[in-house]
Amino acid sequence: MANTTVIDVSSVVDQAKVSSFTLRLVAVAAFIIFLDGYDINNIGYVAPAMIRAWQLPDPSVFGPVFGASPLGILLGAPLLGYIGDRFGRKKAIFIACLIFSVFTWAAVLTSSVRELVVVRFLCGIGIGGVMPNLIALVAEYAPKRLRATRSARPARSPRY
Repeated sequence: MANTTVIDVSSVVDQAKVSSFTLRLVAVAAFIIFLDGYDINNIGYVAPAMIRAWQLPDPSVFGPVFGASPLGILLGAPLLGYIGDRFGRKKAIFIACLIFSVFTWAAVLTSSVRELVVVRFLCGIGIGGVMPNLIALVAEYAPKRLRATRSARPARSPRY
């Protein structure tokens, strides 16, 4: 029988210094979250131009477009969070980024409000899946002493 050595990975990570890998991971995560946030907000910037281009008589018809992404996020966060727990964070992050990238690009090809609502909903699924998986992935690679850092000044209790 071979001599096997057991290594406790969590204690190795907890005792490690912050490495360049960890810094790169945080930088890539921050970039993906930046793109995620940009994707959520970009419809607000282009909506007036789209309303004019599509010659919509009533701008309120565009309302469901603004609600579609949050509904997708509501579905995507637990769905892709589960996929991240079950099959791995990196796979789930890749799938989520692929979903929100493809459907953000597909929004360019839409020609009606109904199509845009569907595309924004599907895009929201990817947007919702990115955040929980990135948070979990970065937390898994962070030493325990740095996982929940806060300011050196103690928090004050609220005065009523």
